[in-house]
Amino acid sequence: MKFPVFAKAIKKCDNVLKSYGILITDILTSDNKNICDNIIKLLLGLVGLQIGIIDLLTSINIVPDFIIGHSIGEIVCGYADGCLTAEETILSAYFIGLALYESKICNSSMAEINLEFEKMKNICPSDIDIACYNSSSNFIVSGPTNSVNAFTSKLQNNGISVKKLFCGNIPFHSRYIVSAAIKCKKYLNRILPQKKSRSSKWLTTSACECANVSLPLCTDYYMNYFLSPVTFTKAIHSVPKNAVMIEISSHSILQHIIKDSLRSTTTSVAFYTPNTENNNIETLLEVIGKLYIAGLQPQIANLYSTIQFPVSRGTPMISHLVRWDHSENMFVMSHSEKKIINEREIIFNIDTNDEEFLYLTGHVINGKNLFPAMGYIFYIWEMFASINKKEYTEMPIIFEDINFIRATVLTQQNKIELTFSIQKGSNRFEIIEGHTTIVTGRIRIPTSDENKRISANSTKYADDGEMNNKDIYKELRLRGYQYSGIFRGLNRISVTKSNGSIAWTSNWVAFMDSMLQMIILGQNTRNLLVPTRICKLTIDPKYHLQLIQNTSINNRQLPVNYYKHLNAITSGGIEIHGVVATFIPNRLKTVNTVLEEHTFVAHRDLESSISLQNAIRMSIHLALECCNMLNVKIIEFLDTDDKVTSEDLNSPLINKILSDLPQIRHHTKLVTNHKSLQNISLPGNTSVTEMTKLSKNENCLMVLSFNLLKKNKEELYKQLLSLLMPQGFLLTLEESTDCEYSYLKKYKLNIIIERQINNKRLLLLRKTQNVEKNQYQVVHVNNYDFTWVDKLKSIMNMQNKSDIDKNIILVAENNFESGLLGLVNCLRKEPGGETIRSVFIQDNKAPAFSLHEPLYMKQLLLNLPINVIRSGNVWGSYRHFPLPALELKLVQNAYVKQKVQGDMSTLCWTENKKLVENEFADLVNVIYASLNFKDIMLATGRLTISTLYNTPHDFENSLLGMEFVGFNTHNERIMGVCSDGGIANVILADKYLKWVIPDKWTMEDAATIPIVYSTCYYALYIKGKIKKGDKVLIHSGTGGIGQAAIYLALSEGCEVFTTVGNIEKRQFIKKTFPSIPEDNIGNSRDTSFQQMIMQRTNGRGVDIVLNSLAEEKLQASIQCLTNGGYFLEIGKFDMLSNTALDMSIFKKDINFYGILLDKIFFATTEQKLKLFEKITEGIENGVIKPLNRKVFERNEVEAAFRYMASGKHIGKVQFFNIYIHIYK
Repeated sequence: MKFPVFAKAIKKCDNVLKSYGILITDILTSDNKNICDNIIKLLLGLVGLQIGIIDLLTSINIVPDFIIGHSIGEIVCGYADGCLTAEETILSAYFIGLALYESKICNSSMAEINLEFEKMKNICPSDIDIACYNSSSNFIVSGPTNSVNAFTSKLQNNGISVKKLFCGNIPFHSRYIVSAAIKCKKYLNRILPQKKSRSSKWLTTSACECANVSLPLCTDYYMNYFLSPVTFTKAIHSVPKNAVMIEISSHSILQHIIKDSLRSTTTSVAFYTPNTENNNIETLLEVIGKLYIAGLQPQIANLYSTIQFPVSRGTPMISHLVRWDHSENMFVMSHSEKKIINEREIIFNIDTNDEEFLYLTGHVINGKNLFPAMGYIFYIWEMFASINKKEYTEMPIIFEDINFIRATVLTQQNKIELTFSIQKGSNRFEIIEGHTTIVTGRIRIPTSDENKRISANSTKYADDGEMNNKDIYKELRLRGYQYSGIFRGLNRISVTKSNGSIAWTSNWVAFMDSMLQMIILGQNTRNLLVPTRICKLTIDPKYHLQLIQNTSINNRQLPVNYYKHLNAITSGGIEIHGVVATFIPNRLKTVNTVLEEHTFVAHRDLESSISLQNAIRMSIHLALECCNMLNVKIIEFLDTDDKVTSEDLNSPLINKILSDLPQIRHHTKLVTNHKSLQNISLPGNTSVTEMTKLSKNENCLMVLSFNLLKKNKEELYKQLLSLLMPQGFLLTLEESTDCEYSYLKKYKLNIIIERQINNKRLLLLRKTQNVEKNQYQVVHVNNYDFTWVDKLKSIMNMQNKSDIDKNIILVAENNFESGLLGLVNCLRKEPGGETIRSVFIQDNKAPAFSLHEPLYMKQLLLNLPINVIRSGNVWGSYRHFPLPALELKLVQNAYVKQKVQGDMSTLCWTENKKLVENEFADLVNVIYASLNFKDIMLATGRLTISTLYNTPHDFENSLLGMEFVGFNTHNERIMGVCSDGGIANVILADKYLKWVIPDKWTMEDAATIPIVYSTCYYALYIKGKIKKGDKVLIHSGTGGIGQAAIYLALSEGCEVFTTVGNIEKRQFIKKTFPSIPEDNIGNSRDTSFQQMIMQRTNGRGVDIVLNSLAEEKLQASIQCLTNGGYFLEIGKFDMLSNTALDMSIFKKDINFYGILLDKIFFATTEQKLKLFEKITEGIENGVIKPLNRKVFERNEVEAAFRYMASGKHIGKVQFFNIYIHIYK
């Protein structure tokens, strides 16, 4: 009533009803809660309220496009549509109420029921009418109270939602108000116009014939309306999209129906009168605010009286009344940080703390959070679509020649700034981090001819099984990929890795990364691989999203197919071709490896001795096995009489034993009054205290003491036992083997372990556990019939549900290979598993298990989880003991092997367990073995086994060493080459790739020959067709191959040009090869040698280039060739990097060869013989000459590798004196 417009409307109604002795104001403001029990006042209150709100909405310029009435609300529709005046509307409500009040109507009720129409129609009683059809599953029924109550109670008992409605005991829209309707017509004929047209805005809910909008509004319409059902569902479906529905009623009873029936784009707002405890004005203003948020423009100034400006002096300010409402959390729009320099260059700030990039934290490889390769692709795609003024999901795309140069590491502490740029015209893109290029490639829109896809049925695979998501990511984790979140997208793959399925999480990056994961799984190696190049990637987003729409909404996944022979993978609308993956070394873990053996050990054995370390270890392990705990407290007690020094303490040993156990947190207390031991150095989790300072509830797992049985002190027993937990253990180390056991019986202590340690004895004691025979349940287990599994499940389930705690004894007998021990360890970690015990009988002569057999019952009373019996009735268990330290031993055959690739400190001599028979004629006892560049690349991790061999290889043998010198079985001096494993004391030589050493050479001389001259002859003669008069450029002239090539080229009468890296090496060339002019010696550190060649040849160039340089120096070397020249590439860096060549150089008719001597080992006999003859000829005519070298002893393996890796060597690096029995 505070708003003038609303108050004016109510006052107008009051004036009309004054003559009837009723005021709307009294009804709306009355404190009498029963005022609406009178049907007349109920209807007047509802209609008066709605008239006031309609006037208020009209005043603020909220004008309806459509009007819908529900039940009595149909009267107010006439007013809202302009058919009726306010006076006519309020009087209609009065006379309808009067007719109902004066008529004799049975006591009736109405109820709202949530049920489907067909069911409702079939079960509705005959004396109850369906009054309102609100929706397909919501109805209002009307009828006699007794019938309605009985019907609704039945429905509620069947779990159907029912809500009783307040209706003033009037059964609206039913047969029971016919008499009232006739009387109502007489009253309405006095006040309503007989002919008044309705507008198209009015969407009637009447089911009667008068509902046709073309017919005029009359008394017959309202009379029939109250007798007919309300068809609200028909009218509400006529509401258009993006509409704003405003409900005007005393309570928002239709909100749930409106929201369920209308589209999600429709906004529904309810005007309602809250209870008297709330602020009506504030509520009304909130509703108007919601209308504004929905897009309407309410003129709220019209709610208040007109203000004359300027305002009078003393008018209070309102600014202090405006405050932010912090009572609820609101989402704030957040945009990713990106700086647009221009449309073809954008800077992204990647912050994994930002919700947009949070998913990237799941992409972890080798312990590092790396930005995914497909993340670069996605943002370039998105950027390219923006350049073309399209959404990326609407634009198919092709990526070509993608090179991933360096990975980007993400951290939560720092943002990563990436610059994305796309060149205009060529569409080549580049991604930069800092000042370093990390990704390059080309992007373009496909032509119409490029829409063909690889058929999913082009290759059929017969798969016997598949891996699920858990299996897949366990395998990837073993390889070094710690994926999490949406990057664990592979749901399944076949065993052959040819097909599978990928989950769709609406994230393109994660989906495409899962495709790369499948390629990695398809590689025949467990090395850690990352993609470094993709030849072509095609994305058709429309086709892809169409396939996803055809999948189940609860299981969005697409099939993926990997065609290994095509090096292509497809899934949905994505195809990836030509993925090149490169090995990266695993991060070396700094944790110390615990190497142990699992062996049987007797619990009580005084015949054989055991070390103190192993005795205490087995005692602690057994105690932990019994108590199954993670927080361990142990006390070592020293009595005043104990003559113990700091070296005799067991606390450091206990700390070492517990530190080897994962997840165990432990603390050890040394309890002593010895002043000499108060300040000794102990491990960090060991403290020193006195007995008087201990608490009453120490609750220790174990207490260690010295000579407890010998002292036989009653008070000491009490003290130590009070420190233990109920199932704790007491361990004593006795100096004398003459022990007094009398107090053990007194304090009911059982001997669990008793072992001899040299001249001492160790005993592990535990209080006797009182267990009766009827408290055991026995389950016999075996490996052949698994019916016992269901029996065990049933027993454990029953015990978990009840308070009965019987010990369950699992028994394995007549089966030495039973998996009982592992099963028990697992079961004891399950709920209720603490009752599990086991007996493992490994003695064929032992009696059959029975609870009546004393042999077994006595052992079970010790209450140990695992009990193993061996021959001689010896009880014990299996324990983990440290493996003894490796010792050097003399072996017959050995080779150098690197235990951890990339770590040269792990290079060592290893026994060759593959025995080589002496009768082989090609067996060579090696005296010298040389290092080559490939060995260094392997040892440093820059080259991997997988990059060397495309086929499965025997990875157990060493790959280091390719040449050797030694004696064969005929005592001939032999030199030769081999594919791998050449740094060994014995080797089986290839008869076509070994040569007899001439008498004029020492073995040290001969060790410089095989590989370098084999490479040079293979390159210069077989591939390069070298001849007299050729001009030859030989890079790195001081290296082994460089020197050999110079010797051969000079012997053929060629003009030699060479390059070196420093002044020292330049001087070596001048001294060793005086026939080479100083002007023919260039610098291998830059491209200046190209200018030298062109000047010295008058622009002609050279006939042959033997190249080992990389990157821009490779390109410069190619430019040095003359027409028809030969380029012989012996370096592997650019091959593995897939460096592009300038194809225009081939207009000179040049020849380009990759020189890979490795291939000669797998070549035909004819090809091997060709090389054999060339080398033999070179030896005989004196062309082949020994090279400079640096010699290391066989025990200087690591030093030799590091020396050659430093690049300081000139010539060859060799090992000497290999053939003697090797200490491993």
